[in-house]
Amino acid sequence: MGQTGAEWLMQQGEIRGEIRGELRAKREILLDLMTTKFGSVPLSVIRRVKAIRSPRRLDGLLKKGFTANAIEDMGIE
Repeated sequence: MGQTGAEWLMQQGEIRGEIRGELRAKREILLDLMTTKFGSVPLSVIRRVKAIRSPRRLDGLLKKGFTANAIEDMGIE
């Protein structure tokens, strides 16, 4: 039996919610990593991180965070 329009909309809403949650979690982890590793994170960097909408971009920044010696090395600013 096929899916109703309402069921499809609910499913799409759940998917969007999961993606938003994933992005939020990755942003928080990235900011925590930078704070732990570098100390104070400039507000401009925090704003840029919070504006990122790409999971791949966040994954790349997380990987850079492990080897970067300074926030500037991460390519966020």
